[in-house]
This record gives sequence, C-alpha cells and structure tokens, in this order.
Amino acid sequence: MGDAITDGSIRLMVSLLKSWRNVRERERKRCGLQSNVAARSFLNASSYG
Repeated sequence: MGDAITDGSIRLMVSLLKSWRNVRERERKRCGLQSNVAARSFLNASSYG
C-alpha cells in the first residue's frame, strides 16, 4: 500500500514538473526572448563575419 502511495506521488510530481516547464516555455515564447537572442547572435555573427 505504501508503494502505491509513493508511486502516485512521484507521478504527480512528474506531471507538475512537466506542466510547469510547458508554462515557462510558453511564457518565454510569448515574451519573444528567444527571437531576440537569435537576432542578437545573428547580428554578432554577421558583424564579425
């Protein structure tokens, strides 16, 4: 019985972690930080080119 409880709590933690990571990813995409970083690195590469 204790094993079932620990297994359920582990599964709950994993699902919470996955959903939290998805929310973080969505927030980053909404803010457009990834595109800003990509544009900056592209500008740096072209200026050093």
